[in-house]
Amino acid sequence: MHTAPMTSTNKEGIFEILIALFCVFCVAVCQFKVSASTELLMQNFGINNMKVGLLTSATSIAGLILAIPVGALTAKFGFKSIGLIALCACAIGSFLGFFTNSYKVLLFSRVLEGIAVGSMFTIVPSLIAVVAKDKVRTFFMSVFSCYVGIGQIIVFVTTNLIVDQSNPASYKKLWLLTSILLLICIALWLIFIKPTQSRSVSKDTPTKIRGFYKYPSLWIIALLMFCYLSIYKGETTYTMPYIYSIGLDLIFSNSLSAIRAFVAIVASIITGLIIASFNAKKLYIAGIIACILNFFAIFCVWSYTTEVMAVVSLAIVGITDAASLAIFTSLSPYLLKDIKLVGITNGFITIGKSLAILSVPFISGSIIDSFGFGSLTFVYFIFGVAGLILSILLYFCHKRAK
Repeated sequence: MHTAPMTSTNKEGIFEILIALFCVFCVAVCQFKVSASTELLMQNFGINNMKVGLLTSATSIAGLILAIPVGALTAKFGFKSIGLIALCACAIGSFLGFFTNSYKVLLFSRVLEGIAVGSMFTIVPSLIAVVAKDKVRTFFMSVFSCYVGIGQIIVFVTTNLIVDQSNPASYKKLWLLTSILLLICIALWLIFIKPTQSRSVSKDTPTKIRGFYKYPSLWIIALLMFCYLSIYKGETTYTMPYIYSIGLDLIFSNSLSAIRAFVAIVASIITGLIIASFNAKKLYIAGIIACILNFFAIFCVWSYTTEVMAVVSLAIVGITDAASLAIFTSLSPYLLKDIKLVGITNGFITIGKSLAILSVPFISGSIIDSFGFGSLTFVYFIFGVAGLILSILLYFCHKRAK
């Protein structure tokens, strides 16, 4: 059995990482499909922005519950077993959403899909942290952070190609696509991910959750990711309704979102290449800079009124969001001294993400319904200030721990 970290990144390990990345990208497609079909869902089910927010938030319920335990479970049972369970639950949820005509059942199906969202976004970066080393690890962490852009560009482009704006029920084609992708993921995971105990943990490594409250860096990164995802998730969820509010249509909305996603992917890769040689200290400082740059995204979100301004604004949003996520993800192997506990670290990061996904779209939808889109800028500005303060605190925690 493999019970210790690999000493180098070999071809077999890289191939395993590539399979894991493909699977997490497909889960991201599943996560973002509500954002790409918001208007169709609203028409088909007769729901408002708040209920759309619930569909988005629902994926975070299981993720929030599983975030920390999945790190310990992976350490005990291995990447293959836990990842396979998560992908199967997601596939069941996607098929259930495809066949149902009930909003309540659709909402439940999103909870099932959230099992993979909460688990795979913890498992895959942990697998990368263990299998890859040094510069290769940091680069693949940045590639992993592309799940946002890649998931969105796939879902927005394919939505434009396969749905019919005049037929609200055509959203089901998107659900069928994700169901097929997830079946492929299950097969690939079953065949290529090694059926061994997590290589991140030896028999003597403690994997129990109690005691981790003593590590302030874990709670800080969780809150930091909450602030970051609060801004990002709110913006991506309601881009389409905003596009409609300024007189543009679904096709342009999804095309615009695809442009933003493409820019985000490029920004993630470039960021990965830049920070690949960074030591821990430089990564923490880069995190502070990323939080400062996020203010550009905050003030670009609801400021455009024309097509040209929309492209420029969301390109800026894509760059700042992607760079931030790449840096924060790359920090995970350094938050605790023992690389063997990186699964727990990523669990805390997932908690912050899940809290944002759970609460912010719902809250943002209520604010939009009551006060309009412009009121969100002030709300997200508060999240931006809090995120900057937390990134500075995280840096000082690193200095004290040295």
